[in-house]
Amino acid sequence: MLNRLTSRTAGLRKEYRSRYSTKMFAYRGEVYEKIMASGQPRILALAEGLKEFLETKEVNLSADDILAGHGQFLDWKYSNPGYYEEIEKLRENRELTEEQKQVLDQVEAGMKMGLFSRYPSGHVIPGYDMLLQTGYDKLIDTAREAGRGAEGERADFCKAALLTLQGAQTNILRYAQAARDLLEEQKEEECVKRLSRMAKACEKVAHEAPTSFYEAVQLLWLAHEATTAEQVCGSLSFGRLDQYLYPFYQKDREDGVLSREEAEEIIQALWIKISGLQRGFQNVTLGGMDMNGKDQCNDLTMMCLEASRLVHTDQPSIALRVHPGMPDEVWEEAMRVLQTGIGFPALFNDPVIIPTRERMGASTQEAYNYGIVGCVEPSVPGKEYGHTEGFRINWVKILELMLHGGTCPVTGEYYALQEQHDLEEFQTFEPFYQWLLREFAYAERVGIEYLQMADAQFATFWPTPYVSSLMDGCLEKGRDVTAGGTGLNLSTINAAGMANLVDSLVAIRDGVFRHHWLSLTEFPDILRADFKGYEALQSRLSRLPKYGNGIEEIDAIYRELSDLFIDVAEPYVNPRGGNYQIGFYSVEMHTFMGKLTGATPDGKPAVIALANSTSPVQGIESFGPTAIMQSVLKTPMDRLSNGVVLDLKFHPVFFEQSCHKNAMRTLIQVFFRQGGQEIQFNVIDKETLLDAKKHPEEYQDLVVRVSGFSAFFVALDPVTQDEIIARAEYHDM
Repeated sequence: MLNRLTSRTAGLRKEYRSRYSTKMFAYRGEVYEKIMASGQPRILALAEGLKEFLETKEVNLSADDILAGHGQFLDWKYSNPGYYEEIEKLRENRELTEEQKQVLDQVEAGMKMGLFSRYPSGHVIPGYDMLLQTGYDKLIDTAREAGRGAEGERADFCKAALLTLQGAQTNILRYAQAARDLLEEQKEEECVKRLSRMAKACEKVAHEAPTSFYEAVQLLWLAHEATTAEQVCGSLSFGRLDQYLYPFYQKDREDGVLSREEAEEIIQALWIKISGLQRGFQNVTLGGMDMNGKDQCNDLTMMCLEASRLVHTDQPSIALRVHPGMPDEVWEEAMRVLQTGIGFPALFNDPVIIPTRERMGASTQEAYNYGIVGCVEPSVPGKEYGHTEGFRINWVKILELMLHGGTCPVTGEYYALQEQHDLEEFQTFEPFYQWLLREFAYAERVGIEYLQMADAQFATFWPTPYVSSLMDGCLEKGRDVTAGGTGLNLSTINAAGMANLVDSLVAIRDGVFRHHWLSLTEFPDILRADFKGYEALQSRLSRLPKYGNGIEEIDAIYRELSDLFIDVAEPYVNPRGGNYQIGFYSVEMHTFMGKLTGATPDGKPAVIALANSTSPVQGIESFGPTAIMQSVLKTPMDRLSNGVVLDLKFHPVFFEQSCHKNAMRTLIQVFFRQGGQEIQFNVIDKETLLDAKKHPEEYQDLVVRVSGFSAFFVALDPVTQDEIIARAEYHDM
């Protein structure tokens, strides 16, 4: 087993953050402005824009490269709907009812005050495995055949798909030519050999399916380059890379044309390419079991884990599918990677997650093939379009609006509550709590009604014909994936601020109605003052029992709210004929929503981060990780089909003893046996983080786990940095 970067990938890694950094290209915007003015259907204009961009953009290639390609995010409004642009487009519909207009007003206000958020594009696993089997020429033939004699929207889609596939082909051939041009300047034998291999591979995979491991990886990366060029949003993920690349690797090894070290170098080079798209939320899924419970880990599983440990960067995110039969060597390598502190791999529990895909309509075979999108969202590769970031609701903000008469104390924006009540009406906790439940359900219904409108027009304004060409059924149906072209078509509601709401309800119940420390009517002024002058009260409220300590009566509130959140969404069917699913993870929205949330009754100061996903409020845990798990397990994991995050932070000293590593493995296995869905770890000490915030120039390579993804610490929002620093830190179990 190689435990170092190869000499060539070590050299490439030194320059990846400059040469492969994310760039925003105004040029693509200029292309679209010209084409949009032609007046043709939007999907054709977008396709022509992508094709022209791929055929004329800069080809960034170095003689030192092992793989051709340069992933780029492109900041252009036609690829990704902004909050308010989407709302304005919806308002252009003259057939809107008064109720729908009110929903748009409510959502716009909610977006401005941190009650709602939405990032709908991206968030899909293209059928890269299918592309590796067919090649581009066959897809082009399918698009032509599907469009033959077609009319209207079907004809437009087929033509758009054809244009984008041709653009992707040309892009690959341009890299082949660039490699040929560089080849003429080289004298070093190794460099000549490498560039010649690259040129030949690109010339082949621009048309045909790959037949070697190197060709397969090269096609995968260049196909992904076109994917990321089509739409701004990240979370465009690779799926089960160790499974669909393995047949190419196995054949080359059996034929004696590929050594393990050569394969490792190729994987490391791919990781370096992926890492150029910082904050791209590009996920690679590894491991897992088949329908007979047999382990599916292989040499590439280990190689990919090793590459993450050695390349040591924030991309790609690594999701390791765990099941009872996972081999010891995979566990051991996973622990070695975790020990580096980069937050990989996140661990996912097959026996819990597989049924969630079936619950959403996947066949058993499809469910067993799930991969992870972006952060933690389970999805069927090439067959599922889930809008996994379709809508997010800040739970504690609902309570805040109730206490402040619908007006946000941070922004001054007004949100019309379903019911208006004078706080003096409530002499006991239960009626107030029932009002909260009604407003809670109402806010979610507002979000769903918005999604129903937005989903109905999404394909009109933000189609993705290239990615659609890589999704099962789209070419054959002549329908974009955003219009329901593939098999599974879901919509998603996610949550943030869950622990904050539970703790705040307990504070109102106990502080107001049990201990009578203050009246309910006094709370709004105290919160607006951010507890200034009320520090003693804040301290008392902060010491009340909190979620995350295994306290049954508090966990029961979390469970009741969770069940209600799921119950509200489940009856709806989206405009593409699919179900609604729920996710309990927050990405970085617990920071951004927290910055728009004032002080809360649990003692939290104003405008700081909310709790991270299903984790408790930062720093309140009293009984360690096992108590946190007890609380988290009260959440209905089997009903959370869009994923869950539980983040735990351990001091690096914990991993210095092998018995601690074994204890960590046991902790994870017990948590999963009891129904846990996901768990991830930060392995870093508070002192290092504080010093990194003070001296960022000395910590440019420090990677931390945020919430479902990892990132360079110094590049994070300061409020996010403070949130990570504030998380409880464990030295033992």
